[in-house]
Amino acid sequence: LNPNYEILYLFLIHQLLVYDLCESYFSFYLLIMCICINCKWVDRCITYHDVENNHGVDHICDLPDFKAKKPFIHVNIVKDNNGDYKTDWDVQSCESFENEFGKWSKFNPGMELPV
Repeated sequence: LNPNYEILYLFLIHQLLVYDLCESYFSFYLLIMCICINCKWVDRCITYHDVENNHGVDHICDLPDFKAKKPFIHVNIVKDNNGDYKTDWDVQSCESFENEFGKWSKFNPGMELPV
């Protein structure tokens, strides 16, 4: 467990406790995607590498060397079609963000954007 994410895990526990009361509210957040897909640094970013770890997907880069400044990661608990819960990690703001539309897609041609 990365100590930088300790507060996010506390937030996850809170969301899980209130999820059934607010299911439609949380489904709204499914529409908000990670800003990293359009960031100049996505292929070198340590934070995005951590997001990939948490999603259990292949990495764009095996050894990222760029440290993002003040990334804000929104963590959602999502109930899938089988009734199982999973976590969804999305970077929603970052002081290092530099817009380069479609940067993620350049490294993953033909793949659907991660959601």
